[in-house]
Amino acid sequence: MRVISDIVRAATGRSLVLLDELGAGTDPEEGCAIAMALLDFFLERKSLTIATTHHGILKNYGYTKPGCLNASMEFDAQSLSPTYRMCVGIPGESRALEIARQTGLSDEIVATATSYLDDERTDYSALMRSLGEKQRELDRLEQEKRKQLKGAQESRRNADLQNLKVRQRELELRRQGVAELNRLLSESRRTFENLVREIRESGRKVEEASSAREFLNELSEEAKRENDELSRFEAETKTLARSLSDGNAPSRRIDPASASVGEKVLYAGREAIIVRKLDEKRVLIQAGSLRIPVAMEDLSIPPLHKKPDSETKLVYQVELSSPGEGSSKPLPEIDVRGMRLAQALETLAHQIDAASLGGLGVFSIIHGTGEGILGKGIHEWLKTQPSVADYYFARPEDGGFGKTWVHLKP
Repeated sequence: MRVISDIVRAATGRSLVLLDELGAGTDPEEGCAIAMALLDFFLERKSLTIATTHHGILKNYGYTKPGCLNASMEFDAQSLSPTYRMCVGIPGESRALEIARQTGLSDEIVATATSYLDDERTDYSALMRSLGEKQRELDRLEQEKRKQLKGAQESRRNADLQNLKVRQRELELRRQGVAELNRLLSESRRTFENLVREIRESGRKVEEASSAREFLNELSEEAKRENDELSRFEAETKTLARSLSDGNAPSRRIDPASASVGEKVLYAGREAIIVRKLDEKRVLIQAGSLRIPVAMEDLSIPPLHKKPDSETKLVYQVELSSPGEGSSKPLPEIDVRGMRLAQALETLAHQIDAASLGGLGVFSIIHGTGEGILGKGIHEWLKTQPSVADYYFARPEDGGFGKTWVHLKP
């Protein structure tokens, strides 16, 4: 009692109080009275308290007292051995008479001992036994439900994986189609530019190429629509792939035959380590500072968090030139500042088309300096255009490296 008195004086709302066999070592009635008074005190202090007992009065206290909760360690009556499984909400029941009978005590003595138990105690034991059986049945049903859920999740995952494979194949075919359309657009653009040049050289009016220009515009619009559809389909495929990646996919179950001490596992969403094999189906694991006996079927292999492989990334970008919005007339100067390179090149391609039709041989591009990425990209693109005769940065007083002059071939 001296130790308990010290605990009472030191207990606070942040204390963890552990009391083993509370109420033992004295008259059971008085011991239980002192035990309940102590539990009342710690409950009022808001100290987290864990107490063990064999007294039925204290088990009843745990049922009726607000703020208290009963728990017990499951015991296998057939093998007379503990299962190392905690049953929360159900107090333990004494198995002294059963153990005495199975360890060799005569039936006569056991029967005499049973007769000394009052009817109330017998009814209480029967109630506890019934509750225990119902709890085990509920646990069995819950386990069966978890198995069915896992099976459904695996079936759904397999279906999603198959769907992903089909989508990835379709994505590759769409990429090839867009690339072919892009190639056709580039060839058509070159043919159109040559046609405009021949018309000019023959002295005819460039309006004669209007039908070719309309075809080119329609082809460019179609290419843009296909590219947008490809981007949408690619985004959906990437989302599906992410949902099935190792980080989010259901973990694989542990193989009982290959499970070994020290192996990392996943239990109830938390990583743990196998400390010891209890039998063929159960192991003792350590999760943080806790050691818990669990069934192997409740364990799974932790997912591997791999860095994405650059070769497997679903990244595909096609830069398509299509007519810009607004007027089709060529402008003496276009401003592409603030645009992405692909958007700037699209605007520039439209400007060259309009300039070729409108007879504008020289124009300027304002792209700004910044980090030089936009200007450099435009210059590299101009270098590949057959209709461009020359291009260069403007003079310092005219804009310098933030502006480019373009000369088209006659």
